[in-house]
Amino acid sequence: MARQTAYRERNHALAALAVGAHGLALLAALPLTLLMKDPLLLWMRAGAWPLLLIASMAGMAAALALPPRRRAGQAVLLLAWLAVLCSACYREVEYCARQRRVETATGEDAQTLRRVGEHLVVGYRSPADLRQLVTRGYIGGVIVRQDNAAGRARQQLRAEIDALQALRRRAGLPPLLIAADQEGGAVAHLSPPLPRQPPLAALVASGARGAALRQLAMSYGFEQGAALRAVGVNTNFSPVVDLKPVRGSIALDFFSRIASRAIASDPATVTEVALAYSQGLAAQGIVPTLKHFPGLGSATADTHRFNAELTQTIAQLEAADWRPFRAILRRTEALLMVGHATLTAVEPGLPASVSGKLIDEIVRRRWGHEGVIISDDLTMAPTYRRGLCDSSLRALVAGTDLLLLAYDWQQVYTVLDCLLSAAAGGRLPDLTASKARLSQLPWRAAAAPGADPQRSHDADITPSLSTYWKSNAPP
Repeated sequence: MARQTAYRERNHALAALAVGAHGLALLAALPLTLLMKDPLLLWMRAGAWPLLLIASMAGMAAALALPPRRRAGQAVLLLAWLAVLCSACYREVEYCARQRRVETATGEDAQTLRRVGEHLVVGYRSPADLRQLVTRGYIGGVIVRQDNAAGRARQQLRAEIDALQALRRRAGLPPLLIAADQEGGAVAHLSPPLPRQPPLAALVASGARGAALRQLAMSYGFEQGAALRAVGVNTNFSPVVDLKPVRGSIALDFFSRIASRAIASDPATVTEVALAYSQGLAAQGIVPTLKHFPGLGSATADTHRFNAELTQTIAQLEAADWRPFRAILRRTEALLMVGHATLTAVEPGLPASVSGKLIDEIVRRRWGHEGVIISDDLTMAPTYRRGLCDSSLRALVAGTDLLLLAYDWQQVYTVLDCLLSAAAGGRLPDLTASKARLSQLPWRAAAAPGADPQRSHDADITPSLSTYWKSNAPP
């Protein structure tokens, strides 16, 4: 009798242990199911679907093996594991359906995708991933990232980019925007194979002032531009013109790290260095990009992973953070990259990158800026988690010309499908003015019908630095 009691107690303990193990497994599986398409888990996405499938089947089998007296718990566990399986299947099927709608589009749908696609700049894993998007005109540019350059020689990288541009030429489409994130210092995604350079802040720290500082910055941009141009890049997501935070770094800031990337805390110094640097890039035919408007120097969090706010008034921003942006935009053809911090004085609750009150009313109308505006990566947390469809559409409505999908390039199918649906529902804005702005980008203007045949996106039109310095040196 005692032996039977001990046996029953042992079985009860084992059953309780099994239920507890199920609970822990479900706690791990449920978040993975909900986030399997989230950029946060991109690093494990390839294995997430088979892992969830195996875990769900094993979980249901283990639940069925529980003793009959655990039928109530057995039913709950079966339903929970079935929910995990169904949710994972739904997310995978939903994404595949979006991708298929884009890839099989014909007629008017294909025309719409070409119309919206020229406003997308995407990252990539392999050129093969982009072949159809490039040849059908469903994207307007690519960003060459660290993963693409790792272990590659310059000639290999150039050949890869040239092959993408050749696809465009054969399709009769304008050349691609080819972007890099090559600031120097900590953010230099193409080094190696390109030479490493110190951050622009090092030029200020050198003690040089006035004309000497400007010449250093212009030479820096000229040298960096030459290296970028040699591998086929035509746009650089640099310089950072956010003001250096006086307080230093913020907690849990693993990616933005503006304190280590910003040039200086003084707006005049930032303007002086960033302008000369941008002119050096331009002398090599590289379009610079001012980032991250409206300024991340006072942001409360790292916008790669968290929502962040800027609490200054417009008057305070105009007097400090916005001075470099406005001054350099007036003197160059730089792109303006809009970040994801929420500007509480303008449109609380919305990231700046999707704020019509900021982009359309202030930048376009009040400032009169007619240059190209690009969003920061829309797969970052503030825009992705509010809904990538909504964020993409809002950004275009606000007056943004280019939507960046850098880190999680696979989201391009989601965005294209969403914009296709928006067009069908009459919610897509008129993109005529935006298309005209994009047509003035140097490589597109050079390739336009009637353009000088001697000019192209890779024509050798670079002046000497000494000539460029004499004609463009700031007073």
